[in-house]
Amino acid sequence: MDSMDRAPAGRPTDKWWLARSVLIVVICALTGLFAVLLATAAKNPQLEIHWPKDVDPVVTGVEIVMVLILAALTVWRGRWPVQLSLIASILTILLPLGGMVPTVLMFNVLISDVRRGWRVGCSAMAILAIFVSIWRDTQHRSHDTSFWRNVLAMRDGQDFPWWLVVALTALIAAVVIGIAAFVRDWRRGHQAERDAEEARGELTTQLLRQQEREEVAREVHDALGHRLSLLNLHASALEMQAKGNEPLARSARVVQENAQQSAADLRALLAVLRDPKTPELHDGLPGLADLPQLLEETRLAGTPITASFFVDDSGPLNPEFSRDCYRIVQELLTNARKHAPGEPLRIHIDVTPQHGADITAVNQLSPATPDEFTEGNGLLGIRERARRTGGDAEAAIEHNVSTGSGDTAVFRTTVHLPWPDAKAP
Repeated sequence: MDSMDRAPAGRPTDKWWLARSVLIVVICALTGLFAVLLATAAKNPQLEIHWPKDVDPVVTGVEIVMVLILAALTVWRGRWPVQLSLIASILTILLPLGGMVPTVLMFNVLISDVRRGWRVGCSAMAILAIFVSIWRDTQHRSHDTSFWRNVLAMRDGQDFPWWLVVALTALIAAVVIGIAAFVRDWRRGHQAERDAEEARGELTTQLLRQQEREEVAREVHDALGHRLSLLNLHASALEMQAKGNEPLARSARVVQENAQQSAADLRALLAVLRDPKTPELHDGLPGLADLPQLLEETRLAGTPITASFFVDDSGPLNPEFSRDCYRIVQELLTNARKHAPGEPLRIHIDVTPQHGADITAVNQLSPATPDEFTEGNGLLGIRERARRTGGDAEAAIEHNVSTGSGDTAVFRTTVHLPWPDAKAP
């Protein structure tokens, strides 16, 4: 939006705004009416009771109305500073409306956030209007019809020097510009203090959060790290004891490998928790390339899986998108093992730059599974992860579905993740 059209700051909300606005309107109206009356009186030097013959009452009425309108418009000086300043300056140059409104609006433009060019232009027009207003007043050769002759105690009929008009204009302009500069500097200093206070508050919040993250990381490391190391140790011992039993030894190796991988994942996640900008966030966590191994581990753990897996890697793959896909599939496999152990599972994964990632998991339900289900943390986590990327996730129980073992109930979960626009750093 062009700064000529509207000042960035809207109407102030402090409790003194109304009082200031009313005071400005009253002062502008009174000084403007005084200027119109002096101009009218100048055409009636004998101060006769009747209306002067040289004065058109319509013109005087228009001037009075314009004074009142300009005074009222100062209420919106913060909304349209440039427009009001230019209008007031032009009307003051054309009509004897006094120089108060252009002066007030010039000050308002100088303290506003409009562009420098508009501030200079509006100030130049306002100074010209002030000059014309003073010059017009000093052309009246009587104390009774000239404000400035009374102020400077000049004799009736005495010529008013032109340089004095220039000096008065320069003095008024200098005072207004100086006060405006002071106000702008004060506002900048006040804003700088507020920004510094906000920055201190934000830094304090970040430090507190960092301390909380480090405390959580320590607790998680001490608790889970200890249990995973014990699991790894016992799995290794079990594998050595089961040398004559290949299926048992293979299961022990799977447990040991998963314990080691879980420990590696835990270390990477704790590094991220301690420092969210750590490189492990992108380099140490699994992605789509690790899905075949994940599916094979699940199959070896006793879950019958039928999987179709297609990834179009013709374009650059976003690491975070890849991790989201992996974690969603991992959670789907965990849910299937937890709620329907040993039941067949079909999973379809289709990833293309054109359509994003479509993941579907269908597992048969055990006879003891109720018809209704409540979303646990796993499904909630899948849904939140999908929505965070702009996708969606749906889960439902379907009855009378034809399978290899006849009609049965299945649990179907569908997840869609849109393809990210750009590769994550």
